[in-house]
Order: sequence, then C-alpha cells, then structure tokens
Amino acid sequence: PRSSNSKILIIDDDLVFVQILKDELLDLGYQVYHAENGREGLMKAKEYQPDGILLDRRLPHISGDDVLKLLKRDPHTRHIPVKIISSQDPDYSLRRYGALGVIQKPIEHSQLQDMIEKLLSYNEASVREIVLLEDDKGLQKAMVEVMSSCLPNTHLACFNQAPDALAYLE
Repeated sequence: PRSSNSKILIIDDDLVFVQILKDELLDLGYQVYHAENGREGLMKAKEYQPDGILLDRRLPHISGDDVLKLLKRDPHTRHIPVKIISSQDPDYSLRRYGALGVIQKPIEHSQLQDMIEKLLSYNEASVREIVLLEDDKGLQKAMVEVMSSCLPNTHLACFNQAPDALAYLE
C-alpha cells in the first residue's frame, strides 16, 4: 500500500457498505473521508483534495453520474481520479465523462487493493504529453492556456504544420 498520506473520498449513502470499505481502506493505511450524498461529496472533494474518489451512482439529491460531471467541470476537482462503484449494471460510457472505470458491488477484498492502487497511480504519472496541431496561432494560444490550467503535469507540444507534428511523434 501507499503512504498513509493518500486520501480516499467515498461518496455513497449505503452506510453498511461504506463502513466495510472504510475499515478495509484504513487497514491498508489510507486516510478515508466519507460523504453520504452528492452535495456533501462535491464540498468534501474541494475541501480535502483527495487522491482518489470512489463514487456510487445512486445518491440522494444529485445522482453519482451528475456528481462525476460536476467534479470534472470544476478546475479545483477535475484532476482527482474517480472510480464508479455501483450495484447497477456497469455503465462504461461514464468513462467519457472522466471516470477511470466502473466496478460492481460487492467488492472482494482482493479487488479493493488493486482498484485503489490503479486509482492512485493515475496521479503518479509524472508527465503526460499532448501534441497539439493547430495552424491558427491565436486559437493555438487559447487552447494552450485552457489545457495548461486544466491538465496538471502535462507537457504540450504545439505545431502548426502536420509534417512537424509527425516528425516529433517519430
């Protein structure tokens, strides 16, 4: 397991499941926070800046799907990796909104540690690289500003001609 500095936020209203999950995560050395609904989860994600979020799809007030979308739209939380946990059939389309994956309840102990390691390893990628091909310098500059503010630890290689971009990729 990782250092005890790794923080996990569980957003789920099933208190029995949460307690089991929380006990296992604490035993593995993680700091664990819990929110019983989407609104509380959004607030705690901003406040605690966890290293990963385990998010149930069925929540009171705001659905887990909507919580995911809101987390990924907010510049203060969009960098936090989110894994969907649900008793519903897995909906892998949630990946397009930023979920790193979907796992179905109940979760076996052996799955839990592997799932958390993968969730947290997302933050450890030292540098991600994006090749941006745009011939309009003004638009390229605007795209770089937006991507730089949204994507921490990301190197942007910018080109205005395809042959240059292709040469860079080779």
